[in-house]
Amino acid sequence: MTLTIGIGEDERGKSRGSFSSPFGNIAIESEDGFITAVYFDDEEYGGTGKAIDKAKAWIEEYFLGRNPKRDIGLMLKGTKFQLRVWEELMSIPYGTTITYGELAKRIGSHPHPVGQAMKRNRIMLLLPCHRVVASNGLGGYAGREYNKLRLLQLEGSIR
Repeated sequence: MTLTIGIGEDERGKSRGSFSSPFGNIAIESEDGFITAVYFDDEEYGGTGKAIDKAKAWIEEYFLGRNPKRDIGLMLKGTKFQLRVWEELMSIPYGTTITYGELAKRIGSHPHPVGQAMKRNRIMLLLPCHRVVASNGLGGYAGREYNKLRLLQLEGSIR
């Protein structure tokens, strides 16, 4: 299933670009003006486009310790359950955390399948899976666990 959130940019086709951030190289993928992936990657990609440029600007502002307005079109591809989990991620405010159990309760599920859906989140940072923690610690993070800690510190939710 595919779910689009927000308004995409006026462009067609697929592109993949990357840039250096304080946490390492970040790749951004777009399709038809919507962001389809944001992830940490050691490779460099030369793709450009309005959607990629907009996402890059958002991420750069985020790394300055700000809470930028999320006005970027996203294209989410997954199962109906994954889409439900990812949509709920967007409701977690900047600077706060919830547990996998709390997120599961919000959508009427259990922590394990929620964790599995989050593992498949391809749009890190914009879909803030780093804000979901285990009841006994940080929990996992596909974008490298030490980055999860640093992101939560950047947002001020932990020291």
